[in-house]
Amino acid sequence: MSSTTRTSHNLTQRERIAQLISLVFHPFIVAPFALVLVTKLDGSSWVSALAWSAVCAMLVILPALLYMAYNLARKQYTDADISVREDRYGIYAFGTACMALCLAALFWLEAPKSLLKLLSGAFATIVVFALMTRFWTKVSVHVGLLSAATMAVAFQSLPLGALLGAITLLVGWSRWVLNRHSLAEMVAGWATSSLIIGLTLAFA
Repeated sequence: MSSTTRTSHNLTQRERIAQLISLVFHPFIVAPFALVLVTKLDGSSWVSALAWSAVCAMLVILPALLYMAYNLARKQYTDADISVREDRYGIYAFGTACMALCLAALFWLEAPKSLLKLLSGAFATIVVFALMTRFWTKVSVHVGLLSAATMAVAFQSLPLGALLGAITLLVGWSRWVLNRHSLAEMVAGWATSSLIIGLTLAFA
């Protein structure tokens, strides 16, 4: 029986640890944390960094959570990880629309340049992820988002970037143990997001 269909009562100790790591470093948790960190490292106050992250969370993460909850309740998804590749098409389209709205709002509100650059790179990344998932493979969002955060933070602080890089490897291990992604899917997420975010921050 695959780990995608097993209940928590049937998980091994190793799988329970992997499940906890995947939960603690879930994209919906990592994203707001990364936005706060990048904005603060760029010179904003903690209050300002938290406020900008809250705006992004309300425009992107909250709607995505509600969209997922709605589809889970209707049994359109097999699990909260949206393990079936074809099931991800809709949430990518929805997430892209939310990201576009968020970017427009940030430009209108005159958000810090570092935040605008990061969100622009994130928007480009989600579009590429959507295309890769539609026409090739189920890219790992867990690994991809942490890789993006690692690259963005490394531009401001190499030690913190190295720490996030180590966490990315740990999360990759957890996704592999839980049989949520293959090595190729995780490498695709890591390479794509790192490249796009790196180029955006360096040249935008």
